Amino acid sequence: MSRINNKYSKEFKLETVKKYLDGYCSLVSLTKEMNIKNKSQVKDWIKKYKLLGEGAFDFETRGRSKTGRKGSPKSNFKSLEEEIQYLRMENEYLKKLQAQQKNKKVNKFEIIDDLKVKYPVVSLCSFAELSRSGYYKCMNVKTPRALQNIEITSLIIKCHEEVKGIYGVERLKLYVNRYTSYPVNHKRISRLMKENSIKAVIRKNIKLDIINLQGL
Repeated sequence: MSRINNKYSKEFKLETVKKYLDGYCSLVSLTKEMNIKNKSQVKDWIKKYKLLGEGAFDFETRGRSKTGRKGSPKSNFKSLEEEIQYLRMENEYLKKLQAQQKNKKVNKFEIIDDLKVKYPVVSLCSFAELSRSGYYKCMNVKTPRALQNIEITSLIIKCHEEVKGIYGVERLKLYVNRYTSYPVNHKRISRLMKENSIKAVIRKNIKLDIINLQGL
């Protein structure tokens, strides 16, 4: 049985796995008989089948683009466990989508919102071919960065009041970074100050004032 480019269909994978599980022959013999590149590949199929059942091979991940562009299913995984987790996500998403289609009320954002506790929003949105910003806007959920901005602004206001407004951008940056678990640069501080009409008090130079008085 010859294969081209070592690509295998869903039916072929299921046939191979079931033959092994039914005790047809040993793993080594089955690999040779089915003309599969190596036995580790068959082991992966068996593991997927045991975890996901008949739907384990519904989604082909080989040969897909690795550019990570919007709408491209993930094709490179760090481990078999990561790939299985991704396949589980796809299965659950499609089941919910099919249920919505039967009711003729399709809302992909709602599906993502239901599954976000179990799977990353970025992976769900990529598979659904939706933007994360669109999801956050539709579900009226603040993005992680928006939540950070709220925290940073409150720290800026607190510090501004404590020092009576004498701190500029650089000193405010040092203050804010003391209390955040993520780095905040001066550009972000400056932007948030402008957005909230916060201005540093410019102190007079006492020495220059004395010199000016002496010159009168």
